[in-house]
Amino acid sequence: MDKVTLTKEQRVLNVINRKSVDYLPSQISIAGIEKKEKPAEIMGFSSVDKLNDYLENHIKPTWTTDFLPIIHRGDPERLKEFEDDGWCRVERENNIIYDIWGAGFHIK
Repeated sequence: MDKVTLTKEQRVLNVINRKSVDYLPSQISIAGIEKKEKPAEIMGFSSVDKLNDYLENHIKPTWTTDFLPIIHRGDPERLKEFEDDGWCRVERENNIIYDIWGAGFHIK
């Protein structure tokens, strides 16, 4: 019998519809975009994109713009852009970023 390989979309839809799958869809998330660089390096991947391909994650997060400053808090250039556009306030002397709701997060 030939092995059937499903696409990510087919696999997730089959699970939702209680149909057979070739393997269980999974998700391995690493907090913070910059935090993916170290595991990629340790595992011998040339880029974070190669790590993502290897993980074959089945969930693609889509963030609202007001959450992007938190996701990219390790990137000073992006933080400046978000701050200039009014999506956050950065206290560089205290290493804290405040989102549009006033919640504070440590930058590093």
